[in-house]
Amino acid sequence: MEKLYWDTIKINDKKLYFTVNSNGLNFISDADQGISQIYQFYPKGQFEFRNQRKVTAEYVDQFEDFLLGEIKQFDLPIDIQEAGDAKLQRVWQLIQTIPYGSIMSVAELAQKAGVDEATVKHALKESPLMMIIPVHRIICEEKLDNVVRGGLAMKSQLLEMEAINGLDDIE
Repeated sequence: MEKLYWDTIKINDKKLYFTVNSNGLNFISDADQGISQIYQFYPKGQFEFRNQRKVTAEYVDQFEDFLLGEIKQFDLPIDIQEAGDAKLQRVWQLIQTIPYGSIMSVAELAQKAGVDEATVKHALKESPLMMIIPVHRIICEEKLDNVVRGGLAMKSQLLEMEAINGLDDIE
């Protein structure tokens, strides 16, 4: 049984759970979802959940710094090897290269990843690490309400936060 250390962060009034295993951050919940949502991303997982702030404190600190705009990307280890297939992993890796405050279209990402747009949309929905894998930076012609984890409200909030916090990068 794998030990997962959990904690929570708040984005405005929304609580998100996250888990860390021995290799790094492996899950962030949707707003106001319970920690059991992890099984949607790791259906074969057998976990022992522990709440130990000494393990999760540096992750909480980085989330807070990110939300305040003090850092533009996370530099703590992540571990999503057991999530998704090779195509989803490739899409997630490319999404992580999109600069803070920037956006990319589904079509452009699909072309770069060498996959179809349906695979990109699936990757947006199945990302176990929203914010860390910044799926909110992907735009699409049609509504993404059922595609992007966290919904359009969370996506808009994160994009707005990055736009405001990114202003200090302009000289």
